Amino acid sequence: MDTINVTADTCDGPRCGARAYVYVQINDRELAYCGHHGTEYMPRLTENAQVIVDLRHTIPA
Repeated sequence: MDTINVTADTCDGPRCGARAYVYVQINDRELAYCGHHGTEYMPRLTENAQVIVDLRHTIPA
């Protein structure tokens, strides 16, 4: 069973400290992205990531 650490609380995107809502595992790396960067990177992530945890639906309106 694959698992991914979803405790990262900030985005790994460039110059971004927003709360993370998208968590990915690519090879042996785990990355976290805010809703904005998660949406921006999602096409490439779906092609390359082994695991994606997408919690953007929980972003407060």
